[in-house]
Amino acid sequence: MKRIAVLLPVVSLFALAMCSPKQRSNLGVDQLSGWTADGKQVQLASLQAPAVVLNFYSPTCKPCIEELPALERFYEEASRLGVPMYLTLEPDLEKNGVEGVQTTDAGQIREHLIARVMEDVKRYNIKIPVLVLDRPFAIEPGNLVTGTPETLLFRTAPFRLHYNFIGPVSTASNDEELARSSRYKFAIEKLNETVQADAYQPREGY
Repeated sequence: MKRIAVLLPVVSLFALAMCSPKQRSNLGVDQLSGWTADGKQVQLASLQAPAVVLNFYSPTCKPCIEELPALERFYEEASRLGVPMYLTLEPDLEKNGVEGVQTTDAGQIREHLIARVMEDVKRYNIKIPVLVLDRPFAIEPGNLVTGTPETLLFRTAPFRLHYNFIGPVSTASNDEELARSSRYKFAIEKLNETVQADAYQPREGY
């Protein structure tokens, strides 16, 4: 019995080691790239900024549109902090409401998507820059992004995901409603936390 008592902690430690998370590629976020509405390619991991924000949007997504007033305020706060933020689309025509186009050419897909989202930019007076991600990025269950809207906050140097905000940051339609929105306040807290995370250096002995 004593022998078993000695072995149990060893077995437990071994099992714990086997079940512990292995090092992952951070879901490939360091490889993310895309194109802006004016045709500039962006390598997200190369951006010189304290953080990066991607809001995943689709013209067919009603909650995405309802989120826009709050999202514009969130963009203003990100800009104040020196954080690039993009209204981001996956490279898929059908999911973004572009019908009747048959092409597998990445450049043509991008052109159609930008043309479609620019309709919304004008309709809703969107100030947030648009970014169409490169393939093979896709919004699917089990992937980095599972639906729209989602807002991802990234730390930089190295580039890695810090927080994934699922659903609208808020559906408040004016500043008064936004001031009462606990969800929006939480999103702003997470934005500030992302920016300040790398500035924190623990003291010796901590």
